Amino acid sequence: MDWTILSLGSEHYGRLEPYKVKHSGKQFFDIFIDLGLPVRYGGTMVRATASLIALFALISAPIVMIEGCGSDPFDIPCDPAIGCGGDGYICWKGPNNQNDCLPPCTTTSDCPPTDFYGNPVPLTCIKGNCYRPEFPPDTTTNDAGDCGEGDGGGDAGKSSAVCGEPCTPIPDGWSSVQAFWVGPVEKAPFYSEFNGKKTLPRFNGRANLDADPAECDMCSCAESTGKCTELSSSIDVRAAMCGQAGSSLSFGGPTNWEGSCTNANSIPAAEKCPVGSSTLCAQSVTVGPLGPPVDESCAPITDKLPIAKARVYWPKWQTAAVGYDVPGCNASESCVPSIDLPSGFRSCIYQRGERECPASWNGDRSVVYEVTANKLGFIDGRYCTPCSCGAPVGSLCVGQFRVFEDAACSKLISADPITSIKGQCTDVLPPGKAVGSKEITGLTYIPGFCEVTGGKPIGEVIPDPDQAVTFCCTVTES
Repeated sequence: MDWTILSLGSEHYGRLEPYKVKHSGKQFFDIFIDLGLPVRYGGTMVRATASLIALFALISAPIVMIEGCGSDPFDIPCDPAIGCGGDGYICWKGPNNQNDCLPPCTTTSDCPPTDFYGNPVPLTCIKGNCYRPEFPPDTTTNDAGDCGEGDGGGDAGKSSAVCGEPCTPIPDGWSSVQAFWVGPVEKAPFYSEFNGKKTLPRFNGRANLDADPAECDMCSCAESTGKCTELSSSIDVRAAMCGQAGSSLSFGGPTNWEGSCTNANSIPAAEKCPVGSSTLCAQSVTVGPLGPPVDESCAPITDKLPIAKARVYWPKWQTAAVGYDVPGCNASESCVPSIDLPSGFRSCIYQRGERECPASWNGDRSVVYEVTANKLGFIDGRYCTPCSCGAPVGSLCVGQFRVFEDAACSKLISADPITSIKGQCTDVLPPGKAVGSKEITGLTYIPGFCEVTGGKPIGEVIPDPDQAVTFCCTVTES
């Protein structure tokens, strides 16, 4: 087991207190940085996701010890064997034999006013980093690591051993990355070792996006709702039995009739139709269908997926791209030095956006998408169409039509169901009986069903063009 320093936080939402995490090997670090939030390893900010950090906390709780470690300007305690990454910080002995990550500087005025512990001290810029006067650098070694300079002596793995001539010119508008690797995500070197010194990438990118469609909740429609307010438009007394031809007289209700008992258009007993004939008027009574339902609709229902599936699956990148500065090999604005790199690494130039490679850098071109704390490199346009319902089908209105001999709806002749689909004909027995009153009661809405739409996946995940970076590398020597 060894001690490695991780600092969790956001460059846009304020630095959290760093934490010291005891771990075994590289596996947890790989888990942290795969998808996005910043993780400070030594002095270098890399990325992880909140969900993976929570997962890490759960699966590693038995072997994790956490303690507060302070904050900038001396970022966090560090392990000289690992260093502070490639952002200009170096690991140097501080007070109480505590190694600190010292910030970079050009002049003493660049140095912060306090040390790691908040003590006001006259920090001094020496050889590119801010030192406490009582803990100066060893001036006998070439820590500054100027590219191509120095006598090449000192310990094995010093900068002069990995950085030299020739220096390939950098075209206008491009920048250099001294060590660039691109390949399958599962094989990506999320930290590496150059010149005997472990370091972390200053660029983290991805390419070749793979994303499943959105998994949508199931849609359905509740049974329809509506109202029945329209009575039959026609009621007639016929001078013939049901199914036979004959004349008729209107037996409808009054204007604005709501269906209650009425004696409007009553027919006396033994009335003849036509007058003077021998044909009795009241041989049957017909009633037309009720009016159709009104104010109908169906409410859409969203049937939630089980929790394990009720989400849009996180997009997966197939290709990783990482870029490093090589410790001890200073960057140049004009050219890229010749560097003895580990297998799989190339010296490259880069520019934001999708670009064509300059003629002298056309050995390999990669367009990748930078992953940062607030930019994940992709735009997720996946969503589900909303649940909705069409017009109701199969609904109807039903009611009861009653005919009475007297004028007060007390002496029943017939009682028949009627619907909004079809009317009714009822014979009057014996024929010629008085038809004195009627009523329509019990109007009831019978629900139908609606065709469901929605709940379909739509859209896709695309790389974020604003995060595109083009890398162009030199021709690989055979």
